[in-house]
Amino acid sequence: MPVDRPVPGSRAPAGRVRVDCHLHTAASGDSVLTLEQLAERARQTALDVVCVTDHNVTSAAVTATERDLGVRIIVGEEIRTPNGDVIGLFLTERIPYVLPLGEVISRIRAQGGLVYVPHPFDPVRSSLGRLLPGMCADGAADIIEVFNAKVADQALNQRAA
Repeated sequence: MPVDRPVPGSRAPAGRVRVDCHLHTAASGDSVLTLEQLAERARQTALDVVCVTDHNVTSAAVTATERDLGVRIIVGEEIRTPNGDVIGLFLTERIPYVLPLGEVISRIRAQGGLVYVPHPFDPVRSSLGRLLPGMCADGAADIIEVFNAKVADQALNQRAA
């Protein structure tokens, strides 16, 4: 299905929301994006909502919610588990990393959050692809990332879809 590209600065049509569900800031250690740059990029790309999902921290996401960046911020965290990375969205507190996957999922759910599986088949990054069928069967995954710009082999994004 083709993706409609909005005019820079315009918002989504009524009944639609443009969201980036997986975004890192400088707090993550693998990005140099500042909150000011996040706000500018969200404006340029007409995003309505940004999920700030830094690795193992929520500080930048929380700070972003306290500022008027012109875009709605959802507090998230990309959490390293022994099995692979998982993202919690709508978090109210940080979740420690290297806990077992089941415990991380329980902690996300206890906060009323959503469980998001990022880059599920990327062999370069810590991925949960081998566990994904069981997670889906058990209702443990709410969201599966089907496009990640850093995935070199687009067949991996297609597999996730």
